[in-house]
Amino acid sequence: MENKLNLSDFNLLKKEVEAQGDFLSQESLERKAEIDHLKIEIESLKKILSQLVPEFQKTYDETYGKTLRKFDPDIEKETA
Repeated sequence: MENKLNLSDFNLLKKEVEAQGDFLSQESLERKAEIDHLKIEIESLKKILSQLVPEFQKTYDETYGKTLRKFDPDIEKETA
């Protein structure tokens, strides 16, 4: 027995796929905006800490490097 998809079912499926695509596009844009907002907040906090704690930037850079290598040991090979 062969199942056939009639035109109205096809159109309903097409609309559903388009709606899901629109939804995912909107979600993606919202996530990007949230990430940008967090980046701005982090940079602001880093600037404030650099002003309040003279050694902050040096300590931050060292800690960031150590943490990055912990999560990705191959990073040293890539940057060398």
